[in-house]
Amino acid sequence: MCSSHTARQPSKPLPRRPRGTGDDPFGLDDLLDEPERTNDKGRRLEGIHPDKFEGDRSKTRRFLNQFNRFMLMNRKADIAKDPISKCIYFMSLLDGEKVNGWVDMAFNWLEEIKADPSLID
Repeated sequence: MCSSHTARQPSKPLPRRPRGTGDDPFGLDDLLDEPERTNDKGRRLEGIHPDKFEGDRSKTRRFLNQFNRFMLMNRKADIAKDPISKCIYFMSLLDGEKVNGWVDMAFNWLEEIKADPSLID
């Protein structure tokens, strides 16, 4: 029973509240929710791309950390979901006399894997 005879307006749905704690307003469900794709455009990489790696071993860890952070940030991008494309992108960041031989060898190996994926089983 209503306490007044005034007609009530339909209530609006409340905005979605964060599910985490006060320090971290996001929960695991926020990470897993993915909006439906409304078009067929691929998801592109975003953010600052890692620096090129020229083979200086003292900069290896820095380069790998940059690359891993960048790919984690872009984990929903199409290139990050396809292992061969991700490898090709990684190798495109390797440039210089110290890495050219390794890059050529790795590209050849990826071509073989693409032709016969059972090679890595």
